[in-house]
Formats: sequence, structure tokens, C-alpha cells
Amino acid sequence: MKTSNPAQNERRGRMSTWKFVVTICFSVFLQGIDYGIVMPSMLAYMTSKDSDPEENKDWLSLFFGITLSAFSLASLVTAPIFGMWYDRRPMKEVALFLSFLALGGSMMYALAVANWMILVGRIICGMAYNIFTGANVYVIRTTSISERSGLFTKITMAFAIGTALGPAINFPLSKIGDYYFGPFEFSANSSPGFLMAALFFLNALTFMFLFEEPIFVPEAEGEKANRTCLQEWLAIFSKFSCVVLIITQFLVIFTQSTVEVLVTPQTHQWYDFDPFQNSLLFTGMTVVVVLAIVAVGFMVKWFQDRSLLMMGHTLVGAGTVVFVIFLVLSPENRTTFFIPIWQFCFVCALYVAAIAFYQTVLGSLFSKLLDDPPLEGRGQSVMGSASAAGAIVGPIISTILLPHGILYVPAVVGVMWGFVLFLLLISWHKMYVHEPIVAEVEADETKGLIGINTETQEERGFPTYTAPDQKA
Repeated sequence: MKTSNPAQNERRGRMSTWKFVVTICFSVFLQGIDYGIVMPSMLAYMTSKDSDPEENKDWLSLFFGITLSAFSLASLVTAPIFGMWYDRRPMKEVALFLSFLALGGSMMYALAVANWMILVGRIICGMAYNIFTGANVYVIRTTSISERSGLFTKITMAFAIGTALGPAINFPLSKIGDYYFGPFEFSANSSPGFLMAALFFLNALTFMFLFEEPIFVPEAEGEKANRTCLQEWLAIFSKFSCVVLIITQFLVIFTQSTVEVLVTPQTHQWYDFDPFQNSLLFTGMTVVVVLAIVAVGFMVKWFQDRSLLMMGHTLVGAGTVVFVIFLVLSPENRTTFFIPIWQFCFVCALYVAAIAFYQTVLGSLFSKLLDDPPLEGRGQSVMGSASAAGAIVGPIISTILLPHGILYVPAVVGVMWGFVLFLLLISWHKMYVHEPIVAEVEADETKGLIGINTETQEERGFPTYTAPDQKA
């Protein structure tokens, strides 16, 4: 692979640490918290809106599953649109739109008088999830390739912390009484929507007054300047190594969502866990993710992205093999199985630790291999669509396979894991990224974005980019 042009990768950070945290990291944090705060009470919320919940119990369960999938489907379908928007317009414009979109979706969820409004509210919030793409694009545009993985670690950390706090915040909300204002309800079930609406409004204010636009993406030059829209999209898939990373991203979320769906029924069957005990288990897994992210944050200084990616892939393979071994050695019969709780927790820990490796380096490595600045937004949107697809397919496969035996689940994950391993190995040499500039990390916030040295490009010997309206 050719060496990346330093002038395309060394860009000046525009925001100080605290501004980065209260705009970019806060927006990602809210996306993490949204899922954890809405999920626990949504089925009960739907039940309260049904005229005959006992008679329609099966339909409500189906509608609940449809609503969960609709969130991811909305994200998948709209990701390319917002990717193009990020490439062609100021980031602040897109971020504000998505913040207000999330606010609107949360308010529709909170003020729902029928289940279809809950569904529409979650679809709108699924579209707003694409603000995650903007966070990645901002990091790509404001860091050199040597600094990039470290900043992706911060974003992944913000999302993980939000995911952990969501269920914790939902607990006090569940103690709220029922209050009615005409047809509208303020209760334990609707309060998550009101809270998220307030937080998304606060996030919109931070983008409005604190966000500083990164340097404009350079215009395509030479042959790239004459590409059609279709050719630009095809360029994202023209590099085999990029296609491998897209498939890997799908596998990551597929595995994560499959394990999440498996946890609740299996802990109930094997250990008679109640919802509170399951919440503790999920919180414990989130702690493992956060610790793994911290570890990866240190390791990015010493290892290439492709090496960290392979470490994460190895953890998934180890988790799958160990899970199968535990099941096969189970003393129970081959239809129900049973493994001690410490073994189940150990397998879950291997899977979720792998997520930290994957999520920290996949977006960063993809941007380095794509190496096409005018397509950064669309490139990250494709990765986002792969994530959404995994979040849709994973639960479906897990739900279909579980009634036939739990052993089928790790078997399917293992087959996919082997396929991706094959792809990673044959594209390994193409995933090497030459990093010509060593990140200069400073403790002083005034040095710029999360401690990154912000000497101007002229001072470091590189040309600067100017927006079209600033050209002479």
C-alpha cells in the first residue's frame, strides 16, 4: 500500500479538550445512554398503551422486537445520506440537525398515546444515531494518522460509559408515579423519553455555541475531481482491505447482539436470574469493556491498528472455543446443557473485551486505508451501516437458533469468525499503515484536542487546506 500523504493526514485540531468532551464525546455518550435507558421499560410502556394487553400479549412481544429492529434499520438506511452530508456541508450543520432530530424522536416517544408513536419515535432516534459517524469524521479531519487511534479510544470510552449508565439511570426513573396531563402521561415508562429529550436539547446547545468547525475537506483533484456520485461510492469498495474491515465491523456487532440476546433467557433458565440480577451482569460486562478500552488506549502507542484488530479477533475466537468446550463438557443432557455461572461470565468477558479492541481501531484503520479525504463521511457511514446490519441480523439468528439448542449459536459465530480470519490473513500485508509523524502528546489542555500538539501545518512543514470560499 502506498504511503499516505502527510499533508492529507496532519491536520490541525480546532477544539480544546473540554470543548471536545462537551460536544463530540457528549453526543456519543448520549447515544450509549439512550439504548440503556429506554430498553428496560419499553415493553411495559407498550403494554400500558394497549387496550387488551393480556389478549394481545404475543402481538406486543412481536411489536417490541419490530421496534428494536426498526431503530437499527433506520440507522442503516439513512447512514449513506448523512455520510454524503458530512462530506459536502459543515459538520456543525449536520450535528445540529441530528441533535434536534433525536430531541424530536425522544419527545414523540415520551408523548406517545399509541404504540405506533413509540415505533415512529424510535425510528427517528435511529436516524439520529448517525451522529456517531460525525464524531469519527471529526477525529479523522483533525488528527494525523499516528494520533487517530488514540482519539477513537476516547470516543469508544464515551459510548461505553453511556451504555453502563443507562440502566443505572433507569432504576430511579422506574420509581416515578403516574401523572396525566390530558391524553399525555408522565410516568416511569415515559420519563426516559422526557429525560433524553432534555439531554439532546443540551447537546444541541453545546454544538451551537461551543463546536468549532475543522478545516474544510480538500476538494478532489485530478481524476478524482471528475468522479460521478456512483464512482465515489464504488471507490469505497475498490480496496479489498476496506471491504474486509466492513465485513469485520458486521461480525463485531453481530457477535455482540447475538450474545446480548442469549444472555437474558440463558441466565433465567440456568441461574433463575431476575431483571435486577441481569442488570448487574450487564453492568459488570460494561466494566470489562471500559477496562479493555483503557488497556487499548495504552497499547495504541506501541502496536499497529492491524495488530490490535487481530488481538480482538483472537479474543472472539477464544471465547467461542471456550464456550463450546464448556457446553460439551457440561454434565447435563445435550438438549438443555448447563455451565456454572463463573464459566458463563468468563465467556461473556472474553467476548465483550474483544469489542473494545474492534471498536477502537476499526474506524481508525478504515480511514487510513481508504485515504480519500473527500469520502471520509461516506466511508464512515458505510461502517455505520455494517454495524446496523449486524444489530438487526444478530438477534434474528439468535432467536431462531436458541429453541433448537444453545450450541448452534457459538457454532454460527465460529463459522463467521473463521471466514473473517481468512479475509484478515490474506489482506494482512495491505493493512500496514506507514505513520510518518509521531504524535506529540502534551498534558497541557492549551495544546489542543485531548493533549495533541497543535502546531500549525506551516510550522511543521506541510501545506494547509482552505475552504473554496477562502481561495484567492
